[in-house]
Amino acid sequence: IIMTEPGDQKTIAEAKLLAREYAKHNSDDQGNLYAKIWEVPEFREAFDYNMGYEKKNMLKYRAEAVFRHTRLSKQLFQKVYYNPNLLLDDEANMRKHYVTESGSHDLRSTFINWLVVGTYFPALYAASTRFRGWGCFFAVTAGWYFLYTQGHQLNNNILQKNLNSFASPLVEKYGIIDHHDN
Repeated sequence: IIMTEPGDQKTIAEAKLLAREYAKHNSDDQGNLYAKIWEVPEFREAFDYNMGYEKKNMLKYRAEAVFRHTRLSKQLFQKVYYNPNLLLDDEANMRKHYVTESGSHDLRSTFINWLVVGTYFPALYAASTRFRGWGCFFAVTAGWYFLYTQGHQLNNNILQKNLNSFASPLVEKYGIIDHHDN
């Protein structure tokens, strides 16, 4: 048993009150903790690289601005991830899914790079047997650059589609609306 002074009881009561206020701002009604995405180092690196918002204690407002300006129809995953009411468990699941999808995206990107580079010279040779001059070189190069950009655009669309399909059940859970749709 710890003996306390009469002044200590007041300090203990103040500490309990402070703990209740802290819990009220950092958890929902069921006691689940909020994610506080603005405290993540990656968020600071991406959206506050010169530390201007951090110095002004405005990182939370920056995260809310990103949430408001993201379109639900195009970037559903990002809209859910930057939701100020996102719970810590959901954020961890979303981050885990993003890491998995990012690895698949990188693998597809490497495959596209090797495919384009590996087929460029055979295509250039095949075209040079029929056509002569620099026009042939520039035409094949432009065509292969077009294929390269389209392949990577398709890869990015696949990544976004997979992320959006994972986050779609969370839109209803959090009641997220698009601020841009009329």
